[in-house]
Amino acid sequence: MEILPPTSPLDCTLSLPGSKYVANRVLPIAALAGGDSRLLGLPDNDDITHTLAALQALGVRTTPGNLAPELVVHGTGGRLTAPSHPIDVGASGTLMRFVTALCSLAEGSSVITGCERLRQRPVGSLCAALRGLGVEVEDSAGTPPVTVRGGKLPGGSTGVEGEVSSQFLSALLLISPLAQSSCAIELYGALRSASYVDLTVATMAEFGVTVERSGQSHFLVAAPQVYTPRTYRIPTDWSSAGYFFAAAAISGGTVTVTELDLASTHGERGLLGVLASMGCALTQDNCRQRVTVTGTSQLQPVRVSMTDMPDSLQTAAVVASFARGPSRFCGVAHLRHKESDRLGDTATELRRLGVEVEVEDDALVVHGNPDRLHGATLETHGDHRMAMSLALFGLRVPGLCLSGEDCVAKSFPSYFETLASIGVGLRHA
Repeated sequence: MEILPPTSPLDCTLSLPGSKYVANRVLPIAALAGGDSRLLGLPDNDDITHTLAALQALGVRTTPGNLAPELVVHGTGGRLTAPSHPIDVGASGTLMRFVTALCSLAEGSSVITGCERLRQRPVGSLCAALRGLGVEVEDSAGTPPVTVRGGKLPGGSTGVEGEVSSQFLSALLLISPLAQSSCAIELYGALRSASYVDLTVATMAEFGVTVERSGQSHFLVAAPQVYTPRTYRIPTDWSSAGYFFAAAAISGGTVTVTELDLASTHGERGLLGVLASMGCALTQDNCRQRVTVTGTSQLQPVRVSMTDMPDSLQTAAVVASFARGPSRFCGVAHLRHKESDRLGDTATELRRLGVEVEVEDDALVVHGNPDRLHGATLETHGDHRMAMSLALFGLRVPGLCLSGEDCVAKSFPSYFETLASIGVGLRHA
């Protein structure tokens, strides 16, 4: 696919899909609740389709039975049943970790697996933590497939690593209210992507469950507690919005995104601060739940930690390529273990376009110079965020082609259609 620069400045207002991050938490919580929950605005993508299928494999009923914008989840009160076949989580690392924890509540033996890349992603620390809570778990040298023999969750004290993925801790927190006794979880090492744990705790609270925190490394969930069923609307996805805010920054245009949760602690909204530091103008309308970003004629380089907004690294790196001077993005070492190696693979693709890039142990340094950018054919490495970020070069760089762009189905299947709707040209091979 070739991305063609728009023929006029961007000036648009967009309504984008619901948050994958929130949906990935609300769906299992609703499944564990003690009654029916009505969920509105669920995003239609591969990850959430796999989440729904995994829950249904564990005996959760929904109305309708397929993924829909409005879905009633008939809560089980934590009484799940192990399926007779392996649970395939596709390419979703979040689901792999969450469903591994959920299977501790499922009577019988459950096997969790996924695509080839998924089977290379770490899960060992989560499995060890579950063993600490009394669950029988087997992993494959720290990666999937994972076998869980569940039916009861004794609870107690355990510990889990925070350096590799915050999803380990979130997975433990989600199931802890259903344990037979209270769960005390100690975090080992610094917590990467702490804002995602904040999102988990906040979502649990919206369904009536409290988590006690002591400092940055101790969490206590009293048990048993019951998730309270409710009606819940999924807000717009901050990461999806970020691509279009970045489009405004790169093109010098104006983009407004509606139906955002402006009170959210979601870390990916931090991209707005990065764009502001680069010289973009931001307007936030709290009453109408919308944010407007207007680009600038000269983007400035930045130095910023991406620890709490890891999924925005590639987007920020693309924008930084149009600034003049070096931008340094740190706190990113763990991104080597995502859908792709988001440090090495991102650097490889930026270099194809003429960008000078340095990869350090825990940082990506982008030496921006828009005068050196030129067209190229780029690989997405099967990574949806790589595809969506790299496509933004096409706003100003003629001759930008993408190979393997279909991977956007993982989180935002209509991404390229949305780009086309705001004036970006698409030419299919």
